[in-house]
Amino acid sequence: MGFWIMLLSGLIGLALVIYAFKKELPKGQKIAFWLIGAALLVFAVALALPNGLQL
Repeated sequence: MGFWIMLLSGLIGLALVIYAFKKELPKGQKIAFWLIGAALLVFAVALALPNGLQL
């Protein structure tokens, strides 16, 4: 199950970062997309590490 959580959070995080980069959004909304996307990517990497998070 941890694999699927890692995979989905990584893909969703990457999609949010790409969406914020390509679309013309208000500055506050763009920052929010970047922060949420980056947090999901960090969470996915933490799950992927050998001694990382254990779910």
